[in-house]
Amino acid sequence: MSTEFEGFLFDDPEGYETISSYTLGGLCPIQLGCELSAGSPPRYRVIAKLGYSAYQGAYSTVWLARDRVEKRNVALKIVEARTSCSNELNMLQRLKAPDTVEPRVVQLLDAFEHTSPNGLHQVLVLEPVHPFDSLSCHAFRPVITRDALRQIIDALAFIHSHGI
Repeated sequence: MSTEFEGFLFDDPEGYETISSYTLGGLCPIQLGCELSAGSPPRYRVIAKLGYSAYQGAYSTVWLARDRVEKRNVALKIVEARTSCSNELNMLQRLKAPDTVEPRVVQLLDAFEHTSPNGLHQVLVLEPVHPFDSLSCHAFRPVITRDALRQIIDALAFIHSHGI
């Protein structure tokens, strides 16, 4: 039986949203293959669902998409309509300044608004990152752990140096 929600990819039974989240003011209904952007023609084509986030009362879904202009994969973080991500956007924009590139900090590539039947959604276009929980436990030998911690400390120092 076909439904209007066909094409949704729910692959994490512990970290996914419920269908009741897709109401007026709620999450943006996205189907695999749909295209989004601020301009025309659409720039980003949705490939797969990466996850769902419920952080400090702000809900969003994250999608893997193909940037047709830059010819690379990106992550689209689409925030529910009733929520603003202006603090996150401001922080990412401060870290994006031309003189502030840090390879250990996820970069904001683009931001725009998208209208759905559920309202107006903020969309953050970010570099996709490898899921931490999929890394092999064997990767955490002492020397690797030390190097990883050094990189985390460098990233935190960079963020703090920008007043965040």
